[in-house]
Amino acid sequence: MNRIVLSLAGFLMCLAASHVHAGAWPRGKGKTFGASSATFTWPDQRELQLPDIYGSTYLEHGIAPRLTMGLDIGTPDAKRLNRLKSVAFLRFTLTANDAPFQVAVDGGGGHYRDTNVTRFGLSYGIGFKTLKKDSWISVNAHTLQAVADDRAAYALDATYGISLKHGKIMGQISAFQAFDEVKSISVTPAYAHRLGKSTHLEVGVVLGIRGKPDPALKIGIWQEF
Repeated sequence: MNRIVLSLAGFLMCLAASHVHAGAWPRGKGKTFGASSATFTWPDQRELQLPDIYGSTYLEHGIAPRLTMGLDIGTPDAKRLNRLKSVAFLRFTLTANDAPFQVAVDGGGGHYRDTNVTRFGLSYGIGFKTLKKDSWISVNAHTLQAVADDRAAYALDATYGISLKHGKIMGQISAFQAFDEVKSISVTPAYAHRLGKSTHLEVGVVLGIRGKPDPALKIGIWQEF
């Protein structure tokens, strides 16, 4: 995954009735969204035991009509603080709210792999109908650049989703390159079931295509305020 592809690509993400991970769409002034998830992996060729667990939390808060503040936290091992990612950013939506598609840029910084980093991102989203159901496609890309040296990590996510009466079905393809240039690509089909007016329970399966071939179970919760 090279810099040119990532910079041209316009990448947890939703339109529909509630904006889920809003991606290019602004959250809306005064509105807050939070999502936490855990991914459980049982690696092949290993005795049956407790799974590897990746945990993540994502928060958004609208501070102006087009300005959204975000916080992205995650770790593959809660016992090893040097694996923690904690990055805050501001996202500005460039297009008008009534535009047929949305484009946004973001920037911020934080901590990743035991070093300080800066973040730069680009997001694109479009809403439409699929069999008369509200649907969306969202593409989000961002890079984490180490402050102390020239290491960089890249992430790209593309999501297609459809809103149903009681939830949402989604398919996401994700690509990632870490500081050590190890690459991974995965596909995640998922369903998020609405629990009340502002809460969703998500269940999905992460299918590795490259880098991490072992399938994983993903369970998450979304909450809007």
